[in-house]
Amino acid sequence: MELTILSDPSNVRKVEDFIFETCETFRLSDDDINALMIAVTEASNNAIHHGNHGDPSKTVKVSMILDGNSLTVSVSDQGKGFDPHSLPDPLAEENILKTSGRGVFLMKNIMKSVKYDFSPEGTTVTMLFHVSPVS
Repeated sequence: MELTILSDPSNVRKVEDFIFETCETFRLSDDDINALMIAVTEASNNAIHHGNHGDPSKTVKVSMILDGNSLTVSVSDQGKGFDPHSLPDPLAEENILKTSGRGVFLMKNIMKSVKYDFSPEGTTVTMLFHVSPVS
């Protein structure tokens, strides 16, 4: 399943609806839905704000593919990318009270794996999540 939105912060609501509807279609547990909502919303916000710099002429694409108990989520923007290893540690004393800077940290701690692909067309973060389908 796939969603493409314009890079406008108000469109994050569309991403949330997409996550919920897709997880319902895949019959995922409430715990999995809540975890995915945090990670995928963070990735989408990063794509809008940092990747596309809020440029409403650019797009963000979110896709979710379920294969057995593995859910692959990709979020793509049209930005130049970044060095994920150079991000400040959100748990460091000087960062603990900051109101931003935890998105990548949360994604890494929720998802089984988080990988980045940087190309001239943009950046894609691909995240793997182990799900527990509801019968």
